[in-house]
Amino acid sequence: MSKLLILLTGEEGSLPAAEAVATIRTYDKRASFRFPSRRIVLAETSAPSEPIMKRIAYAKVVGKVIEDIEGVMNILKGKRIRWRCYTVDGGGTALPAWIEKIDAKVSLDDPEYEIATVVSGEKYDVLTIPSLMKKSWSSRRPRVRSFFHPSAIYPKLARALVNLTECMEGSTLLDPFAGTGSILIEASIVGIEPVGIDISRKMGLGMKMNMEFFGQDWLSVIIADSRRLPIRMVDGIVTDVPYGRASKTYFSDTESLTALLLEQAREILAAGKKIVIMHPSGTKVKCDGFSVEERHYIPVHRNLTREITVMRRLGV
Repeated sequence: MSKLLILLTGEEGSLPAAEAVATIRTYDKRASFRFPSRRIVLAETSAPSEPIMKRIAYAKVVGKVIEDIEGVMNILKGKRIRWRCYTVDGGGTALPAWIEKIDAKVSLDDPEYEIATVVSGEKYDVLTIPSLMKKSWSSRRPRVRSFFHPSAIYPKLARALVNLTECMEGSTLLDPFAGTGSILIEASIVGIEPVGIDISRKMGLGMKMNMEFFGQDWLSVIIADSRRLPIRMVDGIVTDVPYGRASKTYFSDTESLTALLLEQAREILAAGKKIVIMHPSGTKVKCDGFSVEERHYIPVHRNLTREITVMRRLGV
C-alpha cells in the first residue's frame, strides 16, 4: 500500500473528485480516501500510479507521496527532473533541501520525472511523470475532427464519463447513442474496447470517419435503434442521452429513451457493473435492478443543467 495524491484541476462541482475516486477504484476496489481540501484527493491504495496518470481528466498532478526519500533519490539518479510547487490555498514553500542532493539533470521543458510539492495547510512531496499527464485535449476537440456535429461533447468531459464506469483496459464499453463518437474516442485511447450505436446513418458513418481519423480500431460501429439493442453483454455503458430536437428523431422523449435503455441494461450488464448516463437535469432516471451511486451537475446555460447519473447493477 502507498499514498497516492491527486491534485484536481479546480472545476466546480462534484465530478472531478468522483472521477478521481472511480479511476483509482478501477485498479483497487479496497482503496480508502481522504479529502484534505476541495482540490486534493489522498488515497491509501495498491493501485499503480502510471495508468491513473494516463487516464484521469480533471487532474493537474497525480503521483505517489514521497515517504522513502533515499529510494526516490535512487530512482531519479541520472534522470532529467524538475521541481514545482503547487499552492491550493495561498502561500508557498521553499525547495526541499534533499532535492539538491539528487544526482540528476535539471530539465524544465522535458523532464522524465517531476517532484511536485503540493501545499494546502499540509505539505506533500509527490513523484509524478509529466509526459503521462499530457492529454492533448485540444487536438481532439469536436471542431478538428473529420466529422463534426454541434451536439458533440468535449474530450475532457467524455474521458471523465468513461472513467466513472470503472472499466479496465480490455473491457467492452457501449455507447448506445454514440453520435460523433466523443466517448468512444476517449475510451479507445485508454485501452478500452468501444462499441458505438446510433440510429442515424449519417452519425454512424461520421463516427466511423472519426475513428479512422484518430487511427483507432473499435470493436464495432453499428447503425441501429437503441430501443432494441443488438448487443448481448458488455462491461460498462456510458452515454449522453438525446434530448430536445435530437430525442424527437427517435419518436421518444428523453425519459422514455432512458427507461428503455435501463431495462435493456439489466440484461447486458453483469452484477456490479456500471452505467453512466448524462441527461438534462430533472429527467427521471430509475430502474429496478440498479442502485444510484452518484449524481453530478454541470450548468450549461440558464435553461439547461446537465446531470450525470452513475448507477450500479445489483445482484451477485
